[in-house]
Amino acid sequence: MPRIARSKIITQYCHVIVQGIERKFIFKEKYFKELYLSLLKDNLKNTKIEILGYCVMDNHVHTLIYVDDAKELSKYMQKVNTCFAVRYNKIHDRVGYVFRSRYYLQPIKSERQLFNCLVYIHRNPIKANIVANYEEYKFSSYKEFITKRKFLLSSKSIELLFGSSDNYMETFKKIHSNWAINDIEDIKEYIDEEIILKDFLNKYKKSIEEVKEDKELLKELIKDLTSKSRTILKENGIISWSQ
Repeated sequence: MPRIARSKIITQYCHVIVQGIERKFIFKEKYFKELYLSLLKDNLKNTKIEILGYCVMDNHVHTLIYVDDAKELSKYMQKVNTCFAVRYNKIHDRVGYVFRSRYYLQPIKSERQLFNCLVYIHRNPIKANIVANYEEYKFSSYKEFITKRKFLLSSKSIELLFGSSDNYMETFKKIHSNWAINDIEDIKEYIDEEIILKDFLNKYKKSIEEVKEDKELLKELIKDLTSKSRTILKENGIISWSQ
């Protein structure tokens, strides 16, 4: 699936992923995790960008971002990644690229996808068997949501997600406890169904509506989609970069 040009973002909400070149563990040390988070914060000044969620893993970083202008996001990410690369290379006495590419961008097209993305970001350390519970990981936004201590998040961040910064906790905890990619609507958020579903529907001579009504066939479809579209799912954040 080709990446969407930065200048053609069709939504103000987007999932941004950066990864170490050759999948190297450029964030493995605590110092570099904290450095990247500090750079995300410092470069927010004088922008209209809001960080809605984040997680720094050993070789990649997920951020959920709200931005009015695609060009502003590009400048922001360039500043963050360039500053990190300069510091990283200096400390390790090396030259050359630090990141696999500038960044990968996935536009968020619905509220359902927005919440799926937020929870997926927070689930990364659990999926990688680093921690057992969301709140145990120190380098994600989960703790910011459940405590009053804010670093990258703001009242506006929470309002952009939940409509209010006062009574969001019940919804926040509910989406994290109930989350799962186990429904056809979730899968459709990440995959071009016109391409991926065509073979499956032809094979069983069923319409998508008929598949939705058949639980066993729906399970088979999800299994088939996951198998055949692993690369697409990986690029869009459903499968961790580290896998």
